[in-house]
Amino acid sequence: MTKAFTSEIFSSTYRDDFKDSDNFHRVLFNSGRALQARELTQLQTIMQKELGRLGRHLFKEGAAVNPGGLTVNTNYEFIKLNTTTNTLPASINDLVGVDFTSASAIAFKVIEVVAATGSDPATLYVSYTNTSSGTSGLAPVRVAAGEVLTSSSFTLTVQSTNTVSNPATGQGCKVSLHAGDFFAIDRFVYAREQSIILSKYTSNPNAVIGFKVTQDIVNNLDIDNRHDTTMQLIAV
Repeated sequence: MTKAFTSEIFSSTYRDDFKDSDNFHRVLFNSGRALQARELTQLQTIMQKELGRLGRHLFKEGAAVNPGGLTVNTNYEFIKLNTTTNTLPASINDLVGVDFTSASAIAFKVIEVVAATGSDPATLYVSYTNTSSGTSGLAPVRVAAGEVLTSSSFTLTVQSTNTVSNPATGQGCKVSLHAGDFFAIDRFVYAREQSIILSKYTSNPNAVIGFKVTQDIVNNLDIDNRHDTTMQLIAV
């Protein structure tokens, strides 16, 4: 089981009591002498401190070292589903990538599905692929409230309510992070590709995007979920 990282755990559990004030920068090994885990751990600490000093000289905390920039999509098209008539698959992610056509012959592909939470119904996020049957105007062509949506395997119905405060369709906002390396807590940390929906049903939210940096210690039982320092995209 992973352990929470604290400033004392290295010294108490792994006997890593290295301090800069000790005034040494290498650990030497003698032939024929037993190798101690403490020596290997201290060796890593020394190297990490040297790398951290160089990193602080070159980068600000949180700086992107290799590509990992943000992309903000303020045109993330949503479709709210009827909460009473739809029978969703056991795994709603089975809808991702599915092509649907509405009763009015408007076609789209599902990009993401968000399950119902609180008063928000299950919601599809889509990319429209054919809107030629719609009537162009000031607003983009979208499926209509209450329409039936069909694919080769699924039949869904759009939410019938369509008001300013509770639109059946519209645009949300999604923020995506490209995979990259960032300088954080004296380390060059890899951040996986990830994204968050900044606002489910509005395209102009007011929020601050940042990272939550987590440190923990894992053992051999955590090999399938191993991580030391991770960066998770968050919005506040």
